[in-house]
Amino acid sequence: MRLHEVASGGNATAKVPLLEIGEQVVCESLVVCKLLAKDTPLMPAQGDGHIEPFIDLWVGQVEKAYYDLLKAPSEPDAQRLRYPLLQALSEVENRLLMRQGIDGDAGPFLCDEFSLAEVVAAPWAERMLEMLPHFRALDLPLLLQQMALDRTRRWLLAVAARPSVAQSSAGAEEMARAARRYYVEYASPGAPGAL
Repeated sequence: MRLHEVASGGNATAKVPLLEIGEQVVCESLVVCKLLAKDTPLMPAQGDGHIEPFIDLWVGQVEKAYYDLLKAPSEPDAQRLRYPLLQALSEVENRLLMRQGIDGDAGPFLCDEFSLAEVVAAPWAERMLEMLPHFRALDLPLLLQQMALDRTRRWLLAVAARPSVAQSSAGAEEMARAARRYYVEYASPGAPGAL
C-alpha cells in the first residue's frame, strides 16, 4: 500500500491510501479492507456468503437510516425516521438468524470470531449507542429488546464492548462534538444533548 498525492489542477491537496495490485489501483477504503482481509480470520471460509452481504446491508441501509435519524430537523421527523432504522436493524436480525441458526447457542458475532462485518460496523454501533440517547432520547438496546430483535441487540452490544473497539473510541464527548458540527440541528425533548 502506498500513499499517493491527489492532484487537483496540478496542485496536490491530500494523501490517500491506495492499494496497488499489479496495474490495478484501489482507493475505496472498504474495497481495500476486503482485499486485505481475504483469507484471514476477518474473512473466514465459514463466513463465505454472509460477511459481504452483511456489510452491504450495514453500509447501504443501517448507516443511512442512522444518519437520517440523527439529522432529523424536528421531533415529528425524528419519530418518523425511527422506523427506517428499525427496519434496517430487523434485516440485521434476519442476517444474524440466517448465519447463526435458530438454536441461539452461537456467539454474538456474525461468524465464530470478530469478522470484517463487525470491523466495518463497529464505529457506527458505538455512535448509535452513544448518540441516539444523547440527541434523540432513544435507548436503542431497550428498543431492540422491545421489538424482539434480541440477536441484533446482543450483537450491537458485543461489537461496542469489544476491547479493540473500546480502546480506539473517540469517546462520547468527541462523538457528540462531531455530531453537533456536522449532523445534528435539533435535539429531541428529554435528550441530554445540547446544541
